[in-house]
Amino acid sequence: KAFSAHVRQRDPHPHPIAMSVGFLGDSFEEFANDPNVDIYNVMKLERLSADEIHQRGLGYFAAAEDRYVCNFAETHGYGKGATARQKNWAGSMSGCYTMVHGHHIYNNSDQDLRDCGVVTEFFEKYVDFYRMIPNNQLAQQDTKYVLADQRRNRYVLYSRKASKEGAMKLLGIPDGEYELAWIDCITGAVTEERKKVEGGIFRKPEGVGPEVAVSVWPRGE
Repeated sequence: KAFSAHVRQRDPHPHPIAMSVGFLGDSFEEFANDPNVDIYNVMKLERLSADEIHQRGLGYFAAAEDRYVCNFAETHGYGKGATARQKNWAGSMSGCYTMVHGHHIYNNSDQDLRDCGVVTEFFEKYVDFYRMIPNNQLAQQDTKYVLADQRRNRYVLYSRKASKEGAMKLLGIPDGEYELAWIDCITGAVTEERKKVEGGIFRKPEGVGPEVAVSVWPRGE
């Protein structure tokens, strides 16, 4: 705490300050209300599946209560290929960030590096991440994870196995005209649409694969 206060006082720029916790326990409460700590670097995330990472993230996000940002900083045994790609999305859809331990330019395939960039670029361009919360209770049919800002009717839906008909469904979204940005999580291809949504049903565009996400916001915003 004293060191973070020292850095804050002397830093001429508003850099975020992170604290790594995990090797001595898994609680961040000691630093949760510290005005000089902005990021909780979560440690000891070893060899977890995508769904386990997502569930951990939901817990960390809920405990933060908007006091700090959560970052998975020690994801040992992350894997490669589809395993890593699905973990990228699982972590992001829990409201947390991910720093993949041991993933470097020199020891990764071009595809693994591109997969990291696909998630980053999609969220930066199409997702109002800081105003959204994970809310999987809204997920129906093929939808697996949901990020939501229900007050403004902005959502992100994710599926690992969207059917050919794209039967992704979202509970509680009002019928109306929406802007949609679909991304094929495997190829990184993005398709933008303006469509009328009825009954919370989202049908993916032709050519989009089963591993897919869609960002949704009201038309004209």
